[in-house]
Amino acid sequence: MLALPLVEGPGGVAGNLPEEAPWARPHVRRDLEQIKHDTLRVLVLPDPLTWEPRPKATTGLEWELLERFARRHKLAIKAIRVTDQDTMLLMLQMGEGDVIAAQLSAHGWAAPYVGFTRPYRHIAPGLALMRTGDRPKEHTAPQDAILMSSWSPFLDSLQRISFGDSAVRFRIADSIPDDLLMATALGGKQPLLVSDATATLEAKRLPLVQFVRLQGDQVPLAF
Repeated sequence: MLALPLVEGPGGVAGNLPEEAPWARPHVRRDLEQIKHDTLRVLVLPDPLTWEPRPKATTGLEWELLERFARRHKLAIKAIRVTDQDTMLLMLQMGEGDVIAAQLSAHGWAAPYVGFTRPYRHIAPGLALMRTGDRPKEHTAPQDAILMSSWSPFLDSLQRISFGDSAVRFRIADSIPDDLLMATALGGKQPLLVSDATATLEAKRLPLVQFVRLQGDQVPLAF
């Protein structure tokens, strides 16, 4: 996979996969040698931390890291915007994309179907809430259910989440993380699970949103 250092997900890259899933295994052979004669096609989740087109530049940490990889190996690089997980996996297995950039964790939604690089950073959980006066910087799990995106790296492949020894009630929304954060900024009342990386990036852009740390373990992100 692009000659990047790989580690296998739970149960290995193949694992026990449902045969009926069209994205359960690769349908083509396409690796760095083939990509050198073509283009490195990155399946991107539209998000400020992954890939965000702007008038004079394209930003996003994950995109910038892959641009560096492409320059090092003298590859042309292209972003392909995808907002559906099944479509993203199928495009990867069909060779229509070469690598997924979606703030993935090695235990997350894509884990049963793909291999992963070594982690490039670690993130910690936090909450985004409408600002209603001063809030503490540290925050324990709220009594209200936490809203979270199905793309969240804090959600495992079985759609479970826990922070330390305390189970947290949550509701999964089939929306990309940035859409949920914008809904919070426009008056959403349910606490939204975000990463500390998102909090750091968005704190100045969204002054009406209060970001607080949530007690819990860090999660490694990879491609």
